[in-house]
Amino acid sequence: MPLPRFERLPDERRSAILAVAQRHLAREGRSGASYNQIIAEAGLSKTSAYLYFDGREDLVRAVVARVVARLEAVLGRWAPVDSARAFWAQLEAQSAALRAHLASNAEELAIVAALEPNEWPQAEAWLDAMLENGRAVGVIRTDVAPLVMAQVTRAVLSTLDGLAVEALQAGRAVDEAQGRTLLEGLWSRR
Repeated sequence: MPLPRFERLPDERRSAILAVAQRHLAREGRSGASYNQIIAEAGLSKTSAYLYFDGREDLVRAVVARVVARLEAVLGRWAPVDSARAFWAQLEAQSAALRAHLASNAEELAIVAALEPNEWPQAEAWLDAMLENGRAVGVIRTDVAPLVMAQVTRAVLSTLDGLAVEALQAGRAVDEAQGRTLLEGLWSRR
């Protein structure tokens, strides 16, 4: 993460630096984005850049953290509900909000497409809360160990998320019904 001196910069300057880096990362990918080009476009000398970041990877982590913070704000926390109907409504509403946000933010969509598994740990807490609530209201079967159900659900959601990102990047609609059908089949005892 950025060094303390970066945090002492005015908000607009920090945002401007991270916006330049985000543009480069979205356009050229994590491996293709040049640290030297980013800092030059952001108006930083190499010396001052190293006052703010330990290096390229530190800057990348700062951009990812910024994007993840916005995703968390859009997704929100899982608020426990008291019925199956409310559970599905909340799941669909939060998913739709996240999809809409990403559909209208191409740079963030590109960053999300390249997220590594450990870069959004708060998503795990959201998923755990959602699964626990789903079991409590009878949406998610209880005859399968919670850890097993969590791992299988993560795998299904990861696949669905990947397909959604691909669809959004290609400008196609996301098949929302397919996701619900897969989750209902996985979670029910039928």
